[in-house]
Amino acid sequence: MPRKIFKSSQSQDLITADLSAGRVKLTWAKQSEGQIVIEDVRSKEVAEGADLEITQFLIQTWRDWRLKDRQAVCIIPSKLFISKNVDMPSNDPEEISKIIDLQAGRYTPYSRDEIVIDYLCMTTPGQHYTNVLLIIVNRKLIDRYVQIFDKAGVLITKFGISSEAAAHFYERLLPSEQLNGSVAGLHIDQDNSDLVIIDKREMVFVRSLPVGASQFRSDPQSAEMSLAAEFKKSLASFQDHGVGQPVKALVMTGLVPSSPSLEKSIRDSFPAGSADNFPVKSVSYAAQFQCSSALKTKLGTENTESFFELMAASGFDSELKIDLTPKEIKLKRKFRESGREIITLGILIMTCLVMICVFLAGKIY
Repeated sequence: MPRKIFKSSQSQDLITADLSAGRVKLTWAKQSEGQIVIEDVRSKEVAEGADLEITQFLIQTWRDWRLKDRQAVCIIPSKLFISKNVDMPSNDPEEISKIIDLQAGRYTPYSRDEIVIDYLCMTTPGQHYTNVLLIIVNRKLIDRYVQIFDKAGVLITKFGISSEAAAHFYERLLPSEQLNGSVAGLHIDQDNSDLVIIDKREMVFVRSLPVGASQFRSDPQSAEMSLAAEFKKSLASFQDHGVGQPVKALVMTGLVPSSPSLEKSIRDSFPAGSADNFPVKSVSYAAQFQCSSALKTKLGTENTESFFELMAASGFDSELKIDLTPKEIKLKRKFRESGREIITLGILIMTCLVMICVFLAGKIY
């Protein structure tokens, strides 16, 4: 699903990384003339806590891809963050930000210093409050990732979440406004599935379901029943929160099992009377992105892992609002950039002074 961002004669490399689940995943995309093309993907299975091995893999990948720009976006999957739907008694963005900063610790078992938090606001005309989707991650996880990338000489420009990237994909594929309701998207990965609900072009609900492709391979019938039960439970939770319109369609992608009864099990999760007209659409994510010919061949022969969320993050990079980069790191970068600007300005002033002195000396002599 390529999209136009801005026209440029020069190409720009976009690297997206996921370090979770004991497996490092990377995608390399090129942005050129308003188009994004996924050039290659890579993955490596690593032992838990093998940070040095991950660093070496990152260094080798940058070398193999011959990348000069040592920057990347790191995405956090839904199983590694906490999402909370809360109502804030205000419509003022600054006031909402202050409330969240002061009360963030209430929503997790951690103190404020132990977490990084960001959020999305869903405003409805006529409401005197704001529905807020909080995204909370353990600070230790972010610090660990920062150290790994620092040792590899790579700057992380943003810590996004995979669910938001997926939400843009689902919305573009099946616009919620056309359905007069919400759209649910389900990405089936190796060990878990990511459920996202979108309403009025906004991600309003996120859940990680503990059923993935590995469970379908070992016991298909049990996995199917478990996934349908988890989906039903999550749907009930979404309706209880009252943060969006009823779900009218479901998009499934990733490592979707070839089970003819899976769609029926999902439909049966809905209230009586609504299941018959409920569309369930299973799509191949790779076909929705513009990929290089070499990558198409690679993905066609290796269907054992999903790169959907990384591709979506590359394709919708400029539209991702959630950034879990700690404030201290953002401030350090701003100071560093300001320092560079001051040095550049100083050099420019000195150059101008030297040129003026040379000019005046030439006039005098």
